[in-house]
Amino acid sequence: MKTALVLVASTLAGKTLAGAGNQSPSCTDISFPVTVTAANAIIPITTPITFQQVSGTYNIAARYCEPQNFVESRENTLQVLVHGITYTRNYWSGDGTLETSYDGAMYSWIDFASKQGYPTLSIDRLGNGLSDHPDPVNVLQSPLQVEVSHQIITIARNGNLPISKSRKFDKIVYAGHSYGSVLGNGLTVKYPNDADATILTGLTSKYNFGFIESVFVPAVVPASTVNPKKWSTLNSGYLAIDNKTAFELGFYYPGYFDQGLVDLDWENSGTVGEGELESALVFGPEVATGYVNPILDITGQHDSLMCTNPDPITARTPTGLWQTYNCGNGDNSSLAETKSLYPNADYEYYAPLASGHCLNFHYDAQLTFDYAHNWLNWNGF
Repeated sequence: MKTALVLVASTLAGKTLAGAGNQSPSCTDISFPVTVTAANAIIPITTPITFQQVSGTYNIAARYCEPQNFVESRENTLQVLVHGITYTRNYWSGDGTLETSYDGAMYSWIDFASKQGYPTLSIDRLGNGLSDHPDPVNVLQSPLQVEVSHQIITIARNGNLPISKSRKFDKIVYAGHSYGSVLGNGLTVKYPNDADATILTGLTSKYNFGFIESVFVPAVVPASTVNPKKWSTLNSGYLAIDNKTAFELGFYYPGYFDQGLVDLDWENSGTVGEGELESALVFGPEVATGYVNPILDITGQHDSLMCTNPDPITARTPTGLWQTYNCGNGDNSSLAETKSLYPNADYEYYAPLASGHCLNFHYDAQLTFDYAHNWLNWNGF
């Protein structure tokens, strides 16, 4: 079924773009305020969980791109792109701007979407990049971040984005990666009508807690101690990864990535709020019974953070043996089981065979982009 979807959608996409003018993408860095209120957990989190109301107005930085190719049916369909932990909006454009992305368009979701006629809005999540940096413990938690996403979508639908070609977007495609997918799941739970289609990448219904707790969490320390020159002014609740090996183990599948890109990715690595990390692990992905729109899960076959089955043979790397993980195949795979989160939705999944967690930055990134956009086309977007 999925093979047929790819073949048919590829044909349809080709017909859609036939004769379209090929222009340079037009991207603008923008900023706009959101006012949000949420019930966040009191940290340290206890059982039962106790909550406190948090409110505020925060500036969100983003990059808005008009597509290279004009497709009339997609003119008012906006892709809202939400990055994961330690990243910024640049995750969606090859770890840089469109002009500075690594290896041209090879790893740029935005460039691929632009050629297919989709406008995109890639945001710096609150607490990241050029967006405001509020209290990382009490404010930066999943419930409030979901409200931020909801407000961004509301602003886009109402035609209030600060862009030159102002218009109301009547269709929203939410695409998240990792923690951005956790928030996407939270959005489908609380606001099931916000997104007309949802793409979750780097997320399954079950975390690989064994790997996360033994390798990843111990490498996350106050950012100000990791890079004092860069982060000395940040509250100690802003955390960063201090171990490049743990970084690679968590985000990459050995043998299937460009080491130059990994080195750049490590150099550009950012922060995460303590509240984001704790709330993501405690609240987890939830069942979204009210969400009925199309949803696609794309997670690497060897995602160390999301695949729980250890591969029987470890990979050999320049630094030694590397334990890898597998999401399995068929109806018992981690991706197939994630359908349980969306019992009333049209759910599809795709596992890039040679990808780890940060699937946009592996050699098969173009296959991932192609599958996602074929799926969108197949579903009428």
